[in-house]
Amino acid sequence: IGFFIFAVACVGLYGTLKSEALVIGAFGGLLGLVCVLQLGAGVACHFLTGHLVHNLRVTMNETVWIYPYNEYAAERMDAVQENLACCGMYSPKDWHQVYNGTEIPRSCCAIDDENAMCEYIHNTGCYARLAPILKDTSRMLTTSSAVLAFMQLTGMAFAFYMAQCLRQQMRLRRDRKMMVTEQLLYSDADGTKSPI
Repeated sequence: IGFFIFAVACVGLYGTLKSEALVIGAFGGLLGLVCVLQLGAGVACHFLTGHLVHNLRVTMNETVWIYPYNEYAAERMDAVQENLACCGMYSPKDWHQVYNGTEIPRSCCAIDDENAMCEYIHNTGCYARLAPILKDTSRMLTTSSAVLAFMQLTGMAFAFYMAQCLRQQMRLRRDRKMMVTEQLLYSDADGTKSPI
């Protein structure tokens, strides 16, 4: 995607340096394509947030239940609980169901000392910490997509305006050249000198 954006920028730069109306028009069209793709990504992000939050809930629930049997799941859940200062999916009570009320993972401890007893545990569930982060990130991506699409739309409008101005300028030069040529031809036919 980055290479495509770079290529679009190079097309715009080349068209501007060479004053090529066709290339600048193509640049405007490519910016329009990027704008549509950007808006599509923002809309998809907005509408898929609910699906992502649901998948988060399902995955966390599965991870809690396979925690005692799957080392990889245990490492991931421990990392989440330690970094977000949370315990279980909804609360520490989730671990009572998994371990029949006998133990809670050490990563739930509020005090980070391996030698100390785990007297204080985090009371907030990890889902309550992760879901808002996911929603906020989605909101930021959607907003930035809209802002970038607006900027690209503005750039597209300026590119089309510049291409139109260049075409008009080329037309005026061509008309002036024809007028000068006609004056020279008619003045030579009469044997008089042109006032130009």
